[in-house]
Amino acid sequence: MKNFSLLILFVFISLTAFCQAPISPEFQELWDDFHFYKSKEGTSEITYKGSPFFEVEDNSCALTLLSNQEISGLTIRYNIYKDQMEIKKDDQYYVISKQKALPHIKLGSKHFFYTIYNDGNFKKTGYLEFLTGGVCTLFRQHGKVLIAAKQPKPFQEATPPTFRDKASVYYISIDNAYPTRVKNFKEIISLLSPHSDAMTAYIKSNKLKFKKQEDLEKVIEFYNSL
Repeated sequence: MKNFSLLILFVFISLTAFCQAPISPEFQELWDDFHFYKSKEGTSEITYKGSPFFEVEDNSCALTLLSNQEISGLTIRYNIYKDQMEIKKDDQYYVISKQKALPHIKLGSKHFFYTIYNDGNFKKTGYLEFLTGGVCTLFRQHGKVLIAAKQPKPFQEATPPTFRDKASVYYISIDNAYPTRVKNFKEIISLLSPHSDAMTAYIKSNKLKFKKQEDLEKVIEFYNSL
């Protein structure tokens, strides 16, 4: 809990663009310490439609250690389907397996945290994207689904296995507690009960929709302004 709180505090301080510098001297030390293993993604002979990845420009990413040391100028992609980050060295991608030691990763302008979160009655771990924060913080969980290949039929062509986006899932954290999944505005208002009347009026008067990320962000920012 303490480490998660420190990381959230750190992201508020560092939410600025960083230069796309060459790999720093610390990178080799990081490489030796963490023993990354090669990603098998892309080695299969199967051809897929779509992609399991969230990718950004080369050299636009950064890792933050638990000590808050940042190593920037990296190329990292997020395998959403497997919920794993992969770092590039030379022409090969390697899986970041010790996620707890490298819990804050910047992909371009996006901030991802590897954390424990509450999904209903279950505690899980994985990557959540930071959206906006303060006393209450909003996170987004990306998702991909793999649709099986279809064999050709009369009047129907064959289709390859296909990666498609799943609907995003949203979580909120109050006072740096572990994020909790919310499925609608009613659940958000219940968790943020001290200002439930004001929030209900704000949502209704502005005709906000839960399925719109920008509307969710407005609700959390409104709560943090009270």
